[in-house]
Amino acid sequence: SLLYLTAATPSVESWWLSDEGEFHRSENGPSVWPRVSVVDVRGTLRTQPLSPLLRQAMKETLSARGTVLLLVTRIGSAMACGECGFVLRCPDCGIAMAFSRARRELACRLCRRGDPAPETCPHCRGRQLTPLGWGTERVEQAVRAEFRRHRIVRDDAESRRGRARAASDSGAQVVIGTRAALRAFIPRGPSLIGFISPDPVLRLPDFRAGERAFSLLWAAAEKVGGDRVVIQTQHPTHYAVRAAADQDLAGFYKHELGFRAELGYPPFRRLCLLTIRSRTEGVAKRLAHELEQDLSALGGLTVYPPAPLGRSPRAPRWQIVLKGGDDLPARLSP
Repeated sequence: SLLYLTAATPSVESWWLSDEGEFHRSENGPSVWPRVSVVDVRGTLRTQPLSPLLRQAMKETLSARGTVLLLVTRIGSAMACGECGFVLRCPDCGIAMAFSRARRELACRLCRRGDPAPETCPHCRGRQLTPLGWGTERVEQAVRAEFRRHRIVRDDAESRRGRARAASDSGAQVVIGTRAALRAFIPRGPSLIGFISPDPVLRLPDFRAGERAFSLLWAAAEKVGGDRVVIQTQHPTHYAVRAAADQDLAGFYKHELGFRAELGYPPFRRLCLLTIRSRTEGVAKRLAHELEQDLSALGGLTVYPPAPLGRSPRAPRWQIVLKGGDDLPARLSP
């Protein structure tokens, strides 16, 4: 029997297995690629989500009766104090809470905690609390101010609740959304796709961050119905961005595999994530540190220090990340 794995951007592990002869890689050759413009927005994205190049591309597309999709890699924006710089974080999880302007609410994406947005800074009592970063809602507000004559629709998890059809089916001329909005354009994609910024994906604390960003950029270039993709980024020379712009599939995997080999990430070594749960924070922390000592005593493993994951709806959680060789699963078996 045969197993077929189909993907425009295979996982790095699958690509490596094909290089090693474990998989047979079949490629159809390069397809027609759009014009991909990479815009350096270092120092300019704080006050305006649209660079001059993206703004002009939108005007040209809309004048030609085309459709525009602006992709945002986060739904909500964090909130920070303009006086002391304090960022409002979840008191349980420690991560920045997303601000919804429509509901005037702060929400934690990890534990789903929701709190009303305060009027003053909890740290300095200042009154200059403002959104930080460009979420879908904030981008929509900025785009409406400039393209008010056009039909603009936001398509994200929040706006999609209770809606029967995707924004791409509503006659919208400009759609502002997350990756799910990209999949909604069937069968033909939008005339122009603009990335407000893929940088939040590139900055994820995850060794697969480059792979995830590359997959998203590549999917957009394949999906666009016109001939234009604009990528705004503070990392214009990042190999994932350049490979997507240049349609260099092999070049991306060569660079990514070099990075993983150097630092000992899969497919060259194995990783294991252990999660410790308990009814109380103190017990979970103690168990995590005891387990760390037991694992370190085994020898031959890289054991990273325990780290709190914050509170789930049920219990506190801590995690330990292990790195080892091919025998890692056997060594962890009871």
